[in-house]
Amino acid sequence: KSRRQRMILNERQKDILNEWFEKNPYPGIDTRDYLAKVIGVSEFQILTWFQNQRTRRKQREYKCNFGKSQTQVQDKPHFKQEETRQIRTNFTRSQIKALIQAYDKNHFPGIATRKELAKQTGIPDEKIVV
Repeated sequence: KSRRQRMILNERQKDILNEWFEKNPYPGIDTRDYLAKVIGVSEFQILTWFQNQRTRRKQREYKCNFGKSQTQVQDKPHFKQEETRQIRTNFTRSQIKALIQAYDKNHFPGIATRKELAKQTGIPDEKIVV
């Protein structure tokens, strides 16, 4: 089997994609279809380009942020657009342990219990759901 030929974009195509990427790095299917028609490539190639661009951006940010304190890294702005995904919550081991212990005691905690658990763990109470 031979591999698929590499897609080579001209400057105009790159400019269009980069402009859209700055607006929204997570375009929906309608946007990808539109860009595919405008640029003259498949929707799958547009999807792949955006995935690769997000990866490149993360790698650049990682290199730029390497050595900075964790609070400096967390201060960067997040995208607030309708097609972006909700940011995943990362829990520490102690938070997970506290959540499991609370769940073992009561599988269906009330609002007051969840608020108390939020105060103990430092997790926002809207993130503590059953």
